[in-house]
Amino acid sequence: MSVAEKLKSYENFIEEKLKNDLKELETALTKKSDDFKLWQELKNSLVHLKEAKDDELNVTFEMGLGVFIGARVEEREKVIVNIGCDCYLEMYYDEAIKYADIRMKYLTKEIEFFRQQAVHVKAHIKLVLLAMNELKE
Repeated sequence: MSVAEKLKSYENFIEEKLKNDLKELETALTKKSDDFKLWQELKNSLVHLKEAKDDELNVTFEMGLGVFIGARVEEREKVIVNIGCDCYLEMYYDEAIKYADIRMKYLTKEIEFFRQQAVHVKAHIKLVLLAMNELKE
């Protein structure tokens, strides 16, 4: 195999394999980060609702097509939390806050894993580029 062919195969490897892997990792990382933010917002809302548990709560819901409806919530002992796979579970505030903490801890580990994988792929790209430079010389 000639030097030009090797350079072309290395270039194809970077473009077709490594850069695609990096895009997939960045997409997964963005999704996990967004999920983390949602769970953090949920936890903050739950803490706020728990503190104002005795106050009357007026809410507005969008019904669709720009139609809104107002409601007053009288009993707020429990909340319903989406635990994944479109499964919902009724929990007390303390349970829901603890569950949000658990999910955030798990998402933090996943985010760190995807970051490490992205660093490894970037390192592989740099190594291949260095190998290409050595072949050119």
